[in-house]
This record gives sequence, C-alpha cells and structure tokens, in this order.
Amino acid sequence: MRRTAEWLADHFKALGFPKVEVSPTAGHPIVYAEYLADVLGVPLEIVETPEAAAVGAALLAGTGAGAWLSAAEAAAATVRILGVREPVPERAERYSEMHAAFRALYPAVKPHFPA
Repeated sequence: MRRTAEWLADHFKALGFPKVEVSPTAGHPIVYAEYLADVLGVPLEIVETPEAAAVGAALLAGTGAGAWLSAAEAAAATVRILGVREPVPERAERYSEMHAAFRALYPAVKPHFPA
C-alpha cells in the first residue's frame, strides 16, 4: 500500500497537484487518512466523494468537453473538503525508517520470490 501511495504522491506532484486527497473507504476514512498521512509524511485532505474514481472521471470528461478550463478548476467547483489529517512526526519518522530498512533488504530477498 505504501509503495502505491508513494507512486501516486510522486506523480501528483509531478503533474502539479499541490496536495494529496483521499475519499472515505470502508467506513474508516479517519484511520485510513491518518495512516497514509504518517506513511507519506504529508497532510491529507479527506474529501466528500465516496465514489472518487467515478467523480474524477466525470470531472475530467467535463473538462475535456469545455465545462471547466482545467481539472483543478473542476475539482475546486465540485469537491468539498471534510477535513485534513496531518502526519504525526514521530510515526512518520518511524515509517520512513522501516521503509528504508525494507528498501535495503529487498535486493537480497528478491531472488527468492520469483514473479
């Protein structure tokens, strides 16, 4: 999960998105957002969009059709922020240390788990 979250965060930043947003999942949006904030070490905005993928696709389609000038404008016009979860520095540091250990060990164990 961390790897996917890091990949997404890196790509969002590369595309010019200034923040990371998450939508509620399985009735536990706060726990999920707190975990991701700690793992990524960045604040997360919780949005009121249970079907975020479908809404995002619709907003991109609307942008392509000319309803909005940009995806950022579409999101600003339609997405409501429920709250922000800040990373807890101690936990974020610990997750970062554990991830560094994983990355250091991965090359040694990879041959034992063929794809």
